[in-house]
Amino acid sequence: YLGLPLNTKKLSLINCEPLLQKIKSKMSSWTVKYLSFAGRLQLLSSVISGIINFWCAAFILPVECINQINSMCAAFLWKGNLEGKYTARVAWDSVTTPKEEGGLGIRSIASWNRTCTLKLLWLLFFKTESVWVAWIHQNVIKDKCFWSMKESQSQTWLFKQILRLRQTAINWMRILPGNGNSIFFWTTPWSPFGQLIKFVGHNGPRQYGIPLSSSLASLWVGETWDIGPARSQEMEQVQIFLSTVSLSEHEDMPEWSRLGTTPATNNKFVSAKVYNYIRESKPLVPWHHVVWLKKGIPKCKTLTWMFVLNRCPTRDRLLSWGLQTDPLCLLCNLLPESRNHIYFCCSFSSGIWRNLAAKLQFAIISD
Repeated sequence: YLGLPLNTKKLSLINCEPLLQKIKSKMSSWTVKYLSFAGRLQLLSSVISGIINFWCAAFILPVECINQINSMCAAFLWKGNLEGKYTARVAWDSVTTPKEEGGLGIRSIASWNRTCTLKLLWLLFFKTESVWVAWIHQNVIKDKCFWSMKESQSQTWLFKQILRLRQTAINWMRILPGNGNSIFFWTTPWSPFGQLIKFVGHNGPRQYGIPLSSSLASLWVGETWDIGPARSQEMEQVQIFLSTVSLSEHEDMPEWSRLGTTPATNNKFVSAKVYNYIRESKPLVPWHHVVWLKKGIPKCKTLTWMFVLNRCPTRDRLLSWGLQTDPLCLLCNLLPESRNHIYFCCSFSSGIWRNLAAKLQFAIISD
């Protein structure tokens, strides 16, 4: 349906064959044979990513499928085609990091797939008019607490994966108390402490005499909270927070915002923010704003990026790979060739820099 397989079980590599074939056809087309490195990067960031995003929005892709896509994208980026062997100058894990962290800004498929799955969880609370959401609530969740549901054989594989992302979603989601009827005291994330069963401890229901199935409304008696004295520091914090909460006649409302930030007024799911939270972050590099100029030439920017990372085949790197070559600089033939030598120490390069600086009226600062 709409180019996607109709499958309620875990996708296999065979089910993903239409996706792989579509990506291969885009990379093997005659229109991409003469693209530069920067052009191939743009194709991966736009066309190929769009095809993958369409599938990620509906399914959780198998690990084997993700590995094959990454392999094809890496071969296409560094070689320009999918035939034969290729040599990657930069590891794919580094390529799929933002430019501010030293990468090329291509999204990690695995992290993006988890982001799309989290959006399905978000739909269950904020898109109640959806047919799929209504069916899930009526036939799967029913009158159970979503936050404490256990996996069962009657559930689809995708819904089980959604349940496994609940702890990640708690970092974003909170149910604001209204009348408290739909909020379970121990398992629903209604407080800034997340699920109280994890914050206070699994002995909390027995220790305080509050059953695990108790709703927040059942503890609101006579305009006050019917909860015994605190016996731990965690429960004391909960009771301090409860002193600021009072129930009303309004329905309980979900809220979607990153904990510790200003609450969102529209509860929109911003995929980029969720993706940046899920993925593995790396330290920022100080040179990214110099390399990735807004008005820079794409070919020059990508070449500069590889030189900054020292990934271009200068003669010192060729020797480190075990290749037999003359170590001296090809330009001056005086000193061993390296990245730093070519740009800063070579007498031939220095002459070019001095002529350019004179024409541009720049002063050369020497060490």
